[in-house]
Amino acid sequence: MAVNSGDFVQAAGLLNNLVEQANGDLEHLDMSLYISVGKNYDRESGGGAVTLQSKSITKTPTRQQQQQTVYPDPGFDGLSSVGVTVEAIPAEYVIPSGSVTITENGTVDVSGKAQAIVNVPTGGGEPSLQQKSVTVTPTTQQQQQTVTADPGFDALSSVGVTVEAIPPEYVIPSGSVTITENGTVDVSGKAQAIVNVPTGGGGWSDDEIASAEISGDIVLTVTKIANYAFYGNRQLTGISAPDVTNIGQNAFQNAFTTSDDPLIFPEVTTVGANSFNGVYRPLFFPKCTTCGSMSAAGRSGGYLAMPKLTSAIATDMFRTVYATILDLGKTPSIGTRGLYQGNGKTVIILRKTDAITTLASGTTLTLASTCDVYVPAALLSTYESAANWSNYSQIVWHALEGSPYESEDWPLNQ
Repeated sequence: MAVNSGDFVQAAGLLNNLVEQANGDLEHLDMSLYISVGKNYDRESGGGAVTLQSKSITKTPTRQQQQQTVYPDPGFDGLSSVGVTVEAIPAEYVIPSGSVTITENGTVDVSGKAQAIVNVPTGGGEPSLQQKSVTVTPTTQQQQQTVTADPGFDALSSVGVTVEAIPPEYVIPSGSVTITENGTVDVSGKAQAIVNVPTGGGGWSDDEIASAEISGDIVLTVTKIANYAFYGNRQLTGISAPDVTNIGQNAFQNAFTTSDDPLIFPEVTTVGANSFNGVYRPLFFPKCTTCGSMSAAGRSGGYLAMPKLTSAIATDMFRTVYATILDLGKTPSIGTRGLYQGNGKTVIILRKTDAITTLASGTTLTLASTCDVYVPAALLSTYESAANWSNYSQIVWHALEGSPYESEDWPLNQ
């Protein structure tokens, strides 16, 4: 039986419709399949029997529309059917998802999003409020920051303010410094300045001696000795002051006879500047923590002992000290020319345990040909290699522990 070519064209049209319907169910697939006939068959031509082929094709979806014409293989007159298999969309393709919120008019990028949530204020109804947060770093200057709502919001519903920690270089002033004489005093880092400058004045009071013209050995029952109280009195041979805690500046300058007998002040905690300048006697202050200038104090071969001293020895402070044995307690530092001139020092005792007593550079120490320095055993090697200390070849280092100077009361055994 002859087959009209129009039948094949009609079959091809039906097949294309099926493919298009399949394409409608496959997202991102933009492909058309076309089938045509390679021969012209006609019932009237008497062409005889027709050999038809059933054929299958497989297509992979791409980003471009595809068109393919399917022909029967050699030996076939036409196609009886065509099976079309469309593979799955490649894994690297994704379905758009998520959403973007649009709060103002304009062009907005929505690529890759499945939804656009439009919330542009229209000027009516409920206001659009925003929650917002700000972070502030403290500084030394007062700061003012204005926080406003972002575009698309009518106002702020709340503002969360985070103030960062104060930088570590800032400190809270604490502690106190005691001031016992007039002048400029460093109070950096301190919260209080305790001013206790003796004012002198005339006459006697219940707790202070202001001045005295007396000689020989004296006994004082007061707690304070005023500035210049015994200035220049070389008639004094000795003193007993069991309750005195504060000695004013210049109080005993150029006083006392010259002798090897020590002067002991058992309760004194503060010694004013220049109070013992020109006093050529061994001096022992077992509780003194704060001391002013001691220039020209002490006696060659004798001692100046302050085992509880915690104040620094500033520039020139102990310059020309004649005492050759010095117990400087826990003083943190010795300034330039702090122990300069005077007699050569034979023994120096340093008791600070948490760190070494630092030594300023320059002409700081005047030492004997050999000077024994006693320090805590744990710091011995540190002192030996420390800056400026290591410059003095006369020093022989010793551990304080087990030495004759370990006890703070060693002057009482001399």
